[in-house]
Order: sequence, then C-alpha cells, then structure tokens
Amino acid sequence: MSQTGVHVAGTALLITLCTLGLAVPAVHAEHHGHGYDYGERKTKDPAAYAATLTEKLGLSEEQSVQVTAIIEEHHAKIKPIKDQIKALIEQMKPLKEQVGELKQAKHDAIKAVLTLEQQVQFAEMRAKKRGHNKHGADCKCEYCASKRAESSESAEE
Repeated sequence: MSQTGVHVAGTALLITLCTLGLAVPAVHAEHHGHGYDYGERKTKDPAAYAATLTEKLGLSEEQSVQVTAIIEEHHAKIKPIKDQIKALIEQMKPLKEQVGELKQAKHDAIKAVLTLEQQVQFAEMRAKKRGHNKHGADCKCEYCASKRAESSESAEE
C-alpha cells in the first residue's frame, strides 16, 4: 500500500471511530487505565460496579438485581466493541510509527538545507508548535537538546 493510501486508510478509520463516538473514550480508558471509580473501588468488573452502586446508592434487593442485570447486559454488548477497537489501535501502531519516521525524514531534509542559525530557528519553531514548554530535563527532542548544549557551553565559559 502506498504511503498516501496508508495515511488515507488510517485517517478514514479514525474518522469512523470518532463519528461513532468510540475512539476517544476507548483510547482514553485504555491509555489511562480508567474503569469505574465511585470512591475507593476502581474496576472494569460489572459485578463490582453493581455492588458499588448498590452500596453507594443504598439500593434495595430488587433494585440491585435490576441494576446488576442492566450492567451485565450492557457490558456484554460493549466488551466486544472495545476489544475490536483495541485490535484496531494495535493495527494502527505501525502506521503511526511510519508517519513519525516520514515526518522526521522531512525535518532532517529541511534541516540539511538550512544554515546553523536557521536550524536553531527551525528547531524553536517546531518546539513551539509541539508545546515543548511541558517537557522536562530528560526530553530528547532537538530543541531541548540544543538548549541543554547552549547552557552547558555557557557554564563552561
């Protein structure tokens, strides 16, 4: 598949998932490990969720049975969809890496054409675009590396 085809396919998949309202919640939940959190419990187990609701809301026995049935029914419908999303995300990882490599190659090619001063400006432009004000001392990007090199040079003088 051509690079453009890969990009189009990945974009179409992401748009479809977002349109269905599935991509962001699933990615967010899987990435951050969120589950049900109503106080001290945090789990993806439907029975535990039902027990938590029963306890926190003071549900009667009848309500608890009904809520448990509702949760288990919906969990059974949602789980296969989430599993499918997880599989799609795994399939997209190599494509995402390929895009990253292509972008890096583009930036390397641009940098090769620039003077040293222009390279520094280019690195600063890219850093601002990517919000590097959030990066820490262990950041390995070009901009942060150049800033560390500048500060170590000035410390030596």
